[in-house]
Amino acid sequence: MTTFLDVVKEGGIRIPLLQRDYAQGREENTQVRESFLDALAEAIRDATGKTLNLDFVYGRRSDGFLEPLDGQQRLTTLFLLHWYLASRNGAQSDFRAVMWDGHHAKFSYLTRPSARDFFDRLVEQPLDISSLSQMDSVQSTIRDQNWFLLAWLRDPTVRGVLTVIDAIHQRLHDLEDGYSRLVNASPIEFQYLPLDEFNLSDDLYIKMNARGKALTPFEIFKVQIEEFVKGCFQGELYPGSAFSWAQYFSLKMDTDWTDIFWKHRVGGSNEVDRQFLNFFKLFGLVSLVDSGRDNTLLAADLTSFLRKPVSLQSLRELGLLDRAFVERLADLLNRLAASGEELSYLGRSDYYDEVADFAEILNTGEGSMSDWVKRYAYFAFLLSQKDRELNPDAFHEWMRLVCNLVHASEIERYDRFANALLAVQTLASYGEGDQLLERVATCEVIGGLNQQQQREERIKASLILTPFQWRPLIEKAETHEYFRGQVEFLMQFSGIYGVWSLDRSWDEKEHKDFQRAFEFWFERAREVFPVEGRFEDFLWERALLCKGDYLLDYKYNKNLLKDSDRDVSWKRLLRADTQTESREAKRDLVKEVLSEFDPREPVGSLQATIQNGVGGADESVLWRKMLVEHPNLIRFCGKRCLRFEDVNIYLLTKTRRSGYHSELATHWLSQEFQRDNEGFQPLQCVYQTSNTGYTEPHAVFSYKTSTLKVLGNWPKVGILIDGPDFPDDMFAVWQPTSNALPVKSPEECRALLLKWAEYLRSQS
Repeated sequence: MTTFLDVVKEGGIRIPLLQRDYAQGREENTQVRESFLDALAEAIRDATGKTLNLDFVYGRRSDGFLEPLDGQQRLTTLFLLHWYLASRNGAQSDFRAVMWDGHHAKFSYLTRPSARDFFDRLVEQPLDISSLSQMDSVQSTIRDQNWFLLAWLRDPTVRGVLTVIDAIHQRLHDLEDGYSRLVNASPIEFQYLPLDEFNLSDDLYIKMNARGKALTPFEIFKVQIEEFVKGCFQGELYPGSAFSWAQYFSLKMDTDWTDIFWKHRVGGSNEVDRQFLNFFKLFGLVSLVDSGRDNTLLAADLTSFLRKPVSLQSLRELGLLDRAFVERLADLLNRLAASGEELSYLGRSDYYDEVADFAEILNTGEGSMSDWVKRYAYFAFLLSQKDRELNPDAFHEWMRLVCNLVHASEIERYDRFANALLAVQTLASYGEGDQLLERVATCEVIGGLNQQQQREERIKASLILTPFQWRPLIEKAETHEYFRGQVEFLMQFSGIYGVWSLDRSWDEKEHKDFQRAFEFWFERAREVFPVEGRFEDFLWERALLCKGDYLLDYKYNKNLLKDSDRDVSWKRLLRADTQTESREAKRDLVKEVLSEFDPREPVGSLQATIQNGVGGADESVLWRKMLVEHPNLIRFCGKRCLRFEDVNIYLLTKTRRSGYHSELATHWLSQEFQRDNEGFQPLQCVYQTSNTGYTEPHAVFSYKTSTLKVLGNWPKVGILIDGPDFPDDMFAVWQPTSNALPVKSPEECRALLLKWAEYLRSQS
């Protein structure tokens, strides 16, 4: 990034003869002018340190001066902004020291002598405008100077400058330290790309700008890469062609290769330019991974490469531009051009939708890190084929393996991103088709991708390699919308995992038995997952709670699990960990419920499990029983979190007690009141949640002026009473000094409340 003054200090800026006049001051450009000046003014006034990026400025150096090819209008407005703030804030001498070379202004126009002379006088003759009010015209003040020639007003550039200066005055007249901010804080920057580094000829320079419009980033990129190819191959013929590499590359860029992107455009013809650049972003990533960098350097370079627009300069800085880069690029584009109307190398989209993702790459250039890893795998495979006929089965096997591993891996950080890409690169060295499966079935774990999933892939590869038709069954389960390749739990439930780790020499009957078991568990699991929105009143969660404590720890909480959060998802429970007994025991609860589950009667079978009640004899029975009895308690947990503390169990609407929360035992009592309202008549119940750690949630049961307040003290509750409407014999151990009763279990408290309600009804 650079600033206006940085460029000036390197020699100056000169608008060349070929450029048009300054246009931002024209009446027909009012909207453009107003919008741009508003953005500049906001950037200067902003005190938070934000920087306004004005994108690319392209040009070349001539006699020390930058002659912009694109960016003339922005640069001129930046000059006027510096001039105005210096003149307004009494910094004319500082401005002149930078902008005057002793004879001429270091910012000038060569379009007309009048424009050149005007800029000279504007810099040479300091003008104090500090006393002008907002209503005054800076333009009039300039025109009143004895050095100003009225003939200059015939020059559209001069007229435009005067208009813009007045517009700047309207926005920044009250800013006393504007020039200091502009110079010292650098609130306005742009990216300068020196075209002279690419040895563009004058004819080409003129041809590029003959239309009088700013060049697009792609047009600049296209010219640069064609010039690079010309210099790199020095007239060498493209293999099998009568054209030189430069001629071939230029021809293909304008014909066959453009057709690739034209088929995927979503807008006008300009979309193709953007698609080309997005494709080069993808190819740059592939080249970066294949450049031999270690994971640390790759992570650092990926960070910088993906966060900014692709340019030949960025590729050059990364050391990617060489002969091999061009050869691989041509190979890939030629293969894509030969693919027909759309990509169809895989012939299926259940693991990786090549058509949809290629369109996403071209039209947005965006994606998650997981997306980019899969894209690398896809295009690296295409590149590895060179001019060979592609085997769709081998390609499918490769993408199936990579997608399964990527979906199971957490790689949304640049260090993990780099490790995952390098892991895929290692896998690519294993071969193709059955050779790949054979290596996967016997290889050691590699870093960068989920190790448990790698173990699962070893087992599945071994099964697929047998002659007993495991592939259709495995792929049917893998391509389920939720499992996405992670089906180890089915192998565990089927008994495959335990036996495979000890003995793999099964006969045909054993294979068939395991396949039937695998199918049995899959048919049930597919009817349950994903859970969210599938069963009303949390039937699945409550059925699991009947079997045991399936909740996973998450920070300071326990979580009831949800599909949308990787750390506490149902998939995390299904993955479990065969090395951790407690995690495996939680996954076994899923097996218990599924064993009673009927895929033909999903709701009825879950209800039957719930009706059988909560099992177990440990201390978790009570809290699980409460959640099973009242689905509203689960519904209250907006983020699915419970907080277990020494004396209470809290139900959280968010993830902390600073959000609204309730206490389980007292909330259960209030739900009991709602369910059996008639039995509790004539009592009233109000439940009070809390959103601090200083006040406790509680339930208040009342009749007229008498109240019974219940506070949690897990696994019991504390009771405070106040008022006259209690029977004398109701509380045998009532303590008059504190109006308190000894703690009781929630069930005892419920019975106490029913007794009080019965007494009140008998008195009416």
